[in-house]
Amino acid sequence: MGTEKAVIAVDLHGVVFDHDYKKMWRLFLQDPRKAKLVFALLNPFLWADLIRLTKKGAVAQEFLIDLAEKYCHLKPFIPLNIEIANQQKPKWDVIALLKKLKNKGYQLHLFSNIGSIFFEDLHRKFPEIINLFESFTIPSTQNGYLRKPDPIVFKKFLKTHAQKKQPVILIDDKTKNTRAAEQLGITSIFFRSADQLERELISNGIIL
Repeated sequence: MGTEKAVIAVDLHGVVFDHDYKKMWRLFLQDPRKAKLVFALLNPFLWADLIRLTKKGAVAQEFLIDLAEKYCHLKPFIPLNIEIANQQKPKWDVIALLKKLKNKGYQLHLFSNIGSIFFEDLHRKFPEIINLFESFTIPSTQNGYLRKPDPIVFKKFLKTHAQKKQPVILIDDKTKNTRAAEQLGITSIFFRSADQLERELISNGIIL
């Protein structure tokens, strides 16, 4: 494929960042309100709503906002939840590869199911990484939490960020997302490692 001017869409979690579970757990344990939060989570009605949102395939921000609106005692914990969720470890080998792509003139776009609230906080923490991307396609209250693998979000991405017949490559670590993208003619790379990603980019005609 002629990918000299390919648009490259990149997932966030699992590709650019990994969760830092040790830091997440440490933040929770260090918070003096942890017992109150645990007690709040024992509500059986809250668990019914958690199951409902899980079946819906809701993104993390939907859980945060939906539950805090319904259970007001959870609102004070919103900043803590955001802080815990955004304890991330950059995958520097992938980031180095993204910098190569950017220096070669490829358009890099962040295409993630992270919610806008979480994204803004992560952007503040890692501006040098997030600023590698020219645009951001993420769920928000404004777009009704439109997210992968919904075909609508891929169609909107193509319409907004790719010219007619311009090649598009999606890099993602979820097979349901890569399969949905492929059904719309998007070349997809199921991410496993930076070395594997580099090999597959090259095999798809990307010049590094």
